[in-house]
Amino acid sequence: MLNVDINLLRTFLEIEKTRHFGRAAENLYLTQAAISARIKLLEDTLGIPLFERYRNNIQLTKQGARLLPYATEMVELWIRTTQDVRVPQDYQDLTIAAPESVWNTRLSVLPNLFFENYPKLQLIVQSIDSNIIARRVMDRTTDIGFMYDQPKIDELVVNKVFSIELAFYSNQLVTGVSQISEKNLVTIDLGISFKQIQSKLLPHVSSPIFQAANWQMGIDYITQFGGVMLLPSTLVKDNDKIFRLCDSPILNRDVFMCYTKEFIKNEKQLSYVDFLKKLMVNQLEY
Repeated sequence: MLNVDINLLRTFLEIEKTRHFGRAAENLYLTQAAISARIKLLEDTLGIPLFERYRNNIQLTKQGARLLPYATEMVELWIRTTQDVRVPQDYQDLTIAAPESVWNTRLSVLPNLFFENYPKLQLIVQSIDSNIIARRVMDRTTDIGFMYDQPKIDELVVNKVFSIELAFYSNQLVTGVSQISEKNLVTIDLGISFKQIQSKLLPHVSSPIFQAANWQMGIDYITQFGGVMLLPSTLVKDNDKIFRLCDSPILNRDVFMCYTKEFIKNEKQLSYVDFLKKLMVNQLEY
């Protein structure tokens, strides 16, 4: 049996998130040499390469991509375990998961709103790939999940809660949709079904030049190197270097909220769900 330090997995996840060894080192308060040493130790322990380095980009290997969901679950489970055993008796705990792109566009104010209304709450928020959130809710490592693709699972209660409005943006004023190609398209993961929508819209583009880990990484790329990316207008309204394509269609990406039927049998937990539904109706105004 292999023994893997949880900190090695944390480091792996941070590099996958930032796609940059230097930024990962800053976020973990370590030197870049220490980050590199941790990844080498993890690769040596598992006997597989985890990252491939390209110009201006770091990508997961196929083995690294397979490790990603397991590493995410192991780290999140360890965090929740250590926090759960320390929760004061008069406090309630709640774990909410969503893709980073959803947190950044619509849910960033959610934690503060919860703390304002539930002062005795220990809240854990998780930034997780949309494709594994339903499974996390089912295995009780997450209480409430937000995701792009609607899961078809009888044990889950699933509601559409809002849509993210997207349009194509570029660093060039004259760029039109017809000029989008494999050499300039930048994307982020917006769920499995959205890839099918995008392929119909851009049938001549089989893959992007760069799939970023989050909105800001994509914005930074097209600002520096050029390119085109689907973005929410709320993220670029104050950016004078990014322009909406004049012929861009408007695309709406639906977001769903899910939780187990068992979860809302508890009165306090039901109140959390009702609170979230009320916030969604009010469009999380603040």
